[in-house]
Amino acid sequence: MSEEKTLPPWPTGKPNISYSEVKCWTECGYRHKLGYVDKIVLEGDWIHADFGKFVHSGIESYLKTRVMDIPSVLKEIEVSWIDKSRPDVEKWKSWATVCLTEFPEWLESQFPEWELLGAELALYEDIPNEIIKFKGFVDSLIRVPINKKTDRWKIWIIDWKTGPAYGWRRDKLEDRLVTSQLSLYKEYILRKFELESKDVGCSFVVLKKGAKFGKSISRYDVSAGPKAMEASAKMVNDMIKGVRRGKFMKNKYACQWCDFKKSGHCVP
Repeated sequence: MSEEKTLPPWPTGKPNISYSEVKCWTECGYRHKLGYVDKIVLEGDWIHADFGKFVHSGIESYLKTRVMDIPSVLKEIEVSWIDKSRPDVEKWKSWATVCLTEFPEWLESQFPEWELLGAELALYEDIPNEIIKFKGFVDSLIRVPINKKTDRWKIWIIDWKTGPAYGWRRDKLEDRLVTSQLSLYKEYILRKFELESKDVGCSFVVLKKGAKFGKSISRYDVSAGPKAMEASAKMVNDMIKGVRRGKFMKNKYACQWCDFKKSGHCVP
């Protein structure tokens, strides 16, 4: 009997894991248990997540059509803010307007003559010696010509984020839990399309809330070579082994911003 058939069912009941789930368990095993195993759903107003979702939809539409439809994004924001009785809708709309207005020219300046290979590109990949799979969505996969005469291209994995007006601080860019997202995506993209590591770059692009026009977008390239991909794969394997063994230890240092603590479901 193969090892795959002898593995017990995955404790969450799902056939896959994601980067978000791996990150959650790595930060705090007990938080993962509450959210993914016990399936406790918290109620709240996720205003920043909604804003990011609407801005992201505007970017995705532009990548596919090369037409930036800002009014549609502003309409989505307005409807959501009214429906959830949120304040300052005009402020949030103005932030989206600045970022999305700047975006087309910024993208061309950073990735000249870019071509879209995929937006919200689905990954559903095998994990060695496992019955579960890795599931994810790559925000954007583009290619940029290096030498058209020799048909040489650089492929970029890009993850769009929204963030504060000052962008990302150095400590965030040095956080392996943050950078491992792109390392994991790169590993699976290389495998999926049979590419070489040297031909694929990784970048976070942050659209900044409240920044002035001309400074509302920042690019942060991530080094995701073989060692980084190996470390990220190990993090996935460690998470899987830990969950299978029932290791859901609390990390008291992760409590400050944890929504479960605020909800009363977890007392440090």
